[in-house]
Amino acid sequence: MKQSTNGKTQKTANGFKFKSTLLFTITLGGVFFLNSCCSFVIPPVTLTGNKTAIEKQIIGEQNELEKDVWMISSAKTAGKVEDQSKDPKTVQDQKLKTEENRYTNEAFLIMDVYAEKLAKLKADKVVGEDNKGYVASLIENETVRKSLSKEILEKYNPQFEDDIEKGKDYRTLKETVAQINIARDLIIQGYMANQQRAGSKIKKEEVAQIQKSKFHEASLKGEYIQDASGNWSQKN
Repeated sequence: MKQSTNGKTQKTANGFKFKSTLLFTITLGGVFFLNSCCSFVIPPVTLTGNKTAIEKQIIGEQNELEKDVWMISSAKTAGKVEDQSKDPKTVQDQKLKTEENRYTNEAFLIMDVYAEKLAKLKADKVVGEDNKGYVASLIENETVRKSLSKEILEKYNPQFEDDIEKGKDYRTLKETVAQINIARDLIIQGYMANQQRAGSKIKKEEVAQIQKSKFHEASLKGEYIQDASGNWSQKN
C-alpha cells in the first residue's frame, strides 16, 4: 500500500487528506481536532507451533498491518499535561484535551493504514456508508448482490474465509470494516471531548449523524450509501 512519507499529503478516493506526521485534522460541523503528541500501540502477535496454516496466514496479514502502523507512527508519550495547574476547571479541560488528542490520533493511524483498502472495497461495491455514520459490508446484502458481477461475488465469497488464498479478500473486507468503524467511533469520542471543553452537552447519536452526513457527502459517484429508511443505493 502507499505510504505518506516526509510529511507529504496523501489524498484518498473518498476526498480525505492525511499527513504522516502526528498532525491530523478532521472536520465535523466546522470543528477541528488537532493532535501532535500521541501514539497508537498494537499488541504484538505471538505464533506458536500449534497454529494451523490458515491461522498463521491470517496472523501474517495482521503483522503486515502492524508494520504499516509503525511506519507512520512515532514513539511519543501520550497524554502529557502541559500545565500543572490545580484549578479544577483547568484540570478538567486538560483531561478532555488529552482524551481528544488520544482519540483523534488513534483514529488517524487506523484510517491511514486502511484508507486504500476502504477505497478499493467501495469501488468494488462491497462496502458502503450506512445511515449511522459507519461503514458496512454489503457482500451478503441480497439487494446489492444482484448488482455485483460474478467475479466480485467470487472474489469476496464468505465461504472462502478459511481458505489461505481464496479467502484473503474476504478477510480484508471484514478487517477493514471493523477497523474503520473503530476509527469512526474514536472520531466521535474525540469530537465529544472537544465539545465538552466548550460547554456543549451534545449526544453521541447527534455527532454520529453529523459524521454520517460528512461521509455521505464525501462518497464518490457509484458508491453505496444507506438512506434513513435503511435502503441502499448508489450515489448519483
